[in-house]
Amino acid sequence: MAEKDCTEVGLAEKSKPTAGEKVRERQIGSCYEVIIMERNIEYIQLFMEYESDDMPMVYFYEVDVNDDRFALRAIEIFVDRTVKFYNDLYCDVVEVCPIPTVDELNEKVWGEGFYATIISKGKFDEIWNTGIYNESLTST
Repeated sequence: MAEKDCTEVGLAEKSKPTAGEKVRERQIGSCYEVIIMERNIEYIQLFMEYESDDMPMVYFYEVDVNDDRFALRAIEIFVDRTVKFYNDLYCDVVEVCPIPTVDELNEKVWGEGFYATIISKGKFDEIWNTGIYNESLTST
């Protein structure tokens, strides 16, 4: 019996998932049934106390809660309003660390000098897509 074309049976040829996407797949002949699992994403805005002009004042993190709280994307805002983007926050690091929860950050588990809050995906994406941040550089 000849194998059917994957599209004839409503399945797709195997392809790589997008960054951070979790998939479950089942092979049927040369075809794959791909089930995209729901991701639990959290968006965090983190304000830092001023240290110097070359240190960010505000950080934004897109955190994959289902993947040990690792960041998918990150944004840094500097005192002069320069915006820096990270598609891969971990590309040049020696040790990969997850992003703490907002509660951990605000309870000073990780030290002093910052305040974190949950934000919407829309707010994160607006800065990501425009490269513009005109809001406060401090949490107060």
